Amino acid sequence: MELTLLLPSADAARLRRQPSTKAALTGRTRGQAVRIVWHDSLDRSLASRGLALAEQRGSWRLERNRPAPTEPWPPATDHRVLLEADGLEALRQALAASDAPADANVLPDVTTPVAAFDGRRTVFPLNIDGEPVSMTLLDGVLRAVAAERPATRLILQGPGPSVLTLVLSLAESLTLAVPEHSLAAEALCLADGTAQVPRRRGAPSLPPEGLSVQAAFGHIVGHLTDVMLHLAPLVADADTGPEPVHQLRVAVRRTRSAFSLFPAAADSPSLTRAADGLKQLSHILGPARDWDVFMTETVPPVEAVLPEQTGLHVLLRAGARRRHAARAVLGEYVHSSAFRVLCLELACLVAADAPAEDAATANLTEFAAAILQKRWKRLLNIGKVLDDLDNVALHGLRLKAKRLRYAAEFFAPLFPEKQVSRFIRRLAMLQERLGLFNDTTVAETLLRELNGKPGYAAGLVLGFTAARGGRARPKIAAAWARFRRRDPFWVA
Repeated sequence: MELTLLLPSADAARLRRQPSTKAALTGRTRGQAVRIVWHDSLDRSLASRGLALAEQRGSWRLERNRPAPTEPWPPATDHRVLLEADGLEALRQALAASDAPADANVLPDVTTPVAAFDGRRTVFPLNIDGEPVSMTLLDGVLRAVAAERPATRLILQGPGPSVLTLVLSLAESLTLAVPEHSLAAEALCLADGTAQVPRRRGAPSLPPEGLSVQAAFGHIVGHLTDVMLHLAPLVADADTGPEPVHQLRVAVRRTRSAFSLFPAAADSPSLTRAADGLKQLSHILGPARDWDVFMTETVPPVEAVLPEQTGLHVLLRAGARRRHAARAVLGEYVHSSAFRVLCLELACLVAADAPAEDAATANLTEFAAAILQKRWKRLLNIGKVLDDLDNVALHGLRLKAKRLRYAAEFFAPLFPEKQVSRFIRRLAMLQERLGLFNDTTVAETLLRELNGKPGYAAGLVLGFTAARGGRARPKIAAAWARFRRRDPFWVA
């Protein structure tokens, strides 16, 4: 396993004094000065493709520092070297003769230094649980023409269990974290004064072939970990609006769904700890998202129709305070050590080497078809008597529809695109209509938190949501009928 982790510069000096470091050290540390210079064209043609051209001690290398959407890439992987040579012209020649991907096979005719890292590399030889582990501290400063800032990375290499033990031990007293971006990407953004481009967005997408079941699990969870890392600072900022909270909640739900989809691939103590952390985060996200929906979607139509209702204004002010408090709790959590450790656990889980027998496991497409069939049957069974379902049962139907949709989105690239798209579109419509109906129950719960018992203003909101829920019933039935007519795409 190899991990590149983020360490505040202030913690770098404390690394050597950590009990876990001192107890595991097996020899003398080795240190040397390091200078890396990144080059690009004036129009940043390399950076726009997620590439970096690095020069270090006369050696030139072309690196990829941002993954392609379907490329398996563990979160704590800083970069991947595509090609290396002694000299820029030698690198050009080697690239021309190589089978490098189309987006990486041409270097700009003219390049210029853009940013640099100046610092020191210190290597600590360790023994953790009887296994050799290499710990490398890269500590220095990123420099550009008009800006500079400290930059520190901790690179760990060794057997997975030993590396995980070291990571969790260091994280108890150091602010160790999974970096959202590579060192090169940070340097280039520092030079240009631009915001970082997220490594991953939205739902994960598997390559159409070539992955085992274990690798598919790692790719899905790794993608979603990157999404969570990107969204965490946004949800901590109350001015970003409700969308980051919604997207983080979806990412957490997708990750938990992946854990349940791949029980054999994910069977480890590390997964159990990560699952507990995701559950805790989900419980914190729930109120933040519910209050966002209540204040931005449920109540505004009522206020628009009844703008003179003083009681409604009082209710809205109380709701705004609850919303702010829920967002503050969420912001505190994503800045906490608990969230950092959760991301470290996920990164270690993804970076762990696949077991030797992985090649003999079930074909991924067959595995996906079996999972989808099971979830589809569960959904059909609960919805056999749709007209007789009460609110609780409809909520259960919504959850099963959501779980089927997550699985369908995960495995979509393995099956014909048109059939998958139609299936997911109808399933999404069913989900949306069930969600509108569910808003009535959520609104009632939130209003009781505000008032203890519904007053006149609360009754106005409840009446509105109940009327909307009543209108949603026939729409749910229509969406359900359309969905049931859609043949499953995974059946040949």
